[in-house]
Amino acid sequence: MRIPNTILGALLMVAASAASAAGPDTSSGFLTDYSLLRPSVMGQLGQYVYIAPAIQQSMAALNAVFVEAPSFSIASDSKVTSLQPNDVAVVTNALHSILVDQLAPGYIMAVRPDAGVVTLRVALTNVHLQKPRRRLMRFTPAGIIVHNIKDAVESVMQKMDLTQAVMQAELIDDNTGQLLFEVYGQLGSADNAKQFTSWDQVEAAFTADAKRLKCNLDNAHQPPAQQTNCWQITSS
Repeated sequence: MRIPNTILGALLMVAASAASAAGPDTSSGFLTDYSLLRPSVMGQLGQYVYIAPAIQQSMAALNAVFVEAPSFSIASDSKVTSLQPNDVAVVTNALHSILVDQLAPGYIMAVRPDAGVVTLRVALTNVHLQKPRRRLMRFTPAGIIVHNIKDAVESVMQKMDLTQAVMQAELIDDNTGQLLFEVYGQLGSADNAKQFTSWDQVEAAFTADAKRLKCNLDNAHQPPAQQTNCWQITSS
């Protein structure tokens, strides 16, 4: 059965609550064009989404993916206003690894935008920082190699409150420079302090959506009868 708008599951976002009447916060300036975003509907990712016309045809002509290094920005009203560059790198490198690990089987992982490549851009924005709840281990880039990566990320997670963090992402056709897809979604809610407090939760959400991205890329290269429902995919 043909899956309508199969690219809807293509980006790394967690399904969020109903869209705010105020519209998306554009202060980060990450997405190419916020004016294209419209409130998402049931079955779509995030709170706001843009899908280019004829996106399926564009995706079918692309056989490689360039995963740009994820961006990270702190909320303007965060009580703690700075994070060590090494700590930021721990989180963004972990997110990048999830994307690459899920996409690499079956697709060329490009090292830069080029012909035949689709560029995936992802950002974690509106991150509120907090004083750690317990004494933390210190990690340097060299130390991360020695210690467990998960321990390093969990340590940094103690410094962040992601309940109001926003994931933003977009796909760009490097053949034409056309913007194919944008999505904007708040991870959790300020009313639920237990959401996204551990790396396991964040990793599971990103892994599921990275798998959906690969599924949608696969669908773009398959006839309608062979396309699958990417929304049935989980992180497991």
